[in-house]
Amino acid sequence: MRHSLALRRYSVGRLLYERQVARLNAEEVGDFRAQSGDTWYRVKTLLRHADVTTTMDTYLELLRDLDVALLIEHARGFALSTLMASTFATHPQVLSDPLAGEPS
Repeated sequence: MRHSLALRRYSVGRLLYERQVARLNAEEVGDFRAQSGDTWYRVKTLLRHADVTTTMDTYLELLRDLDVALLIEHARGFALSTLMASTFATHPQVLSDPLAGEPS
């Protein structure tokens, strides 16, 4: 269940983060990240991990090498839930579609 929670929080957090920094220049994005942390840090804090590598390597390993900015860019214009379901449907650490509201 923690894997599904981590995936859901990362996905939603990343979308919110992109909205928050959309109108900022590079220096302002750096300041914002320094003050509030990036999406990985936020999920790490939510799951109460001591180190972000636990979050990245154990709970969100499937996103580690994924360019999430590209994922979000491709998601514009069609249902994100469809993209997420097809992308993560076969991963062994995902019990259910994290955006469908199904119990894990």
